[in-house]
Amino acid sequence: MYKLGVLDEGEVYEAYLDAGYADKNARRMSEFTIKQTLATQSKFTSSDIVKAFTKRMIDRRDAVNLLTMIDISHENASRIIETAEYKREWAFTEQQIKGIRNLYKKKIYTADDTYGQLARLNLPSDQIQILMQQWFYEVKD
Repeated sequence: MYKLGVLDEGEVYEAYLDAGYADKNARRMSEFTIKQTLATQSKFTSSDIVKAFTKRMIDRRDAVNLLTMIDISHENASRIIETAEYKREWAFTEQQIKGIRNLYKKKIYTADDTYGQLARLNLPSDQIQILMQQWFYEVKD
């Protein structure tokens, strides 16, 4: 009813009291209802913030601040952004691997060049060996 404008914030609290909630719980439920409604109406979510950070539209500080503005604790916001940083780095490494693979398949890179480029990405040597084996057969096709 708050979402539709039938009740204001005070009336939401009163409605919870009328429904039998204790004062403390009625306040909490009112706060939850209001925050949930506002979050839904703004359509601004943590996913939006993480996506903007991942695409480098905002920096780490802004991302953490925005997450705290939508009631995520500072500690959790920092963890969320740290995880997003890892994912962003992994995605970039995957793009680099695809680029190296493409140049190897087009025979622009030799096997030695390819191995060297992959090694610069700090990939484990066993992963490099597996990629080289896979790509060797792709080039031959």
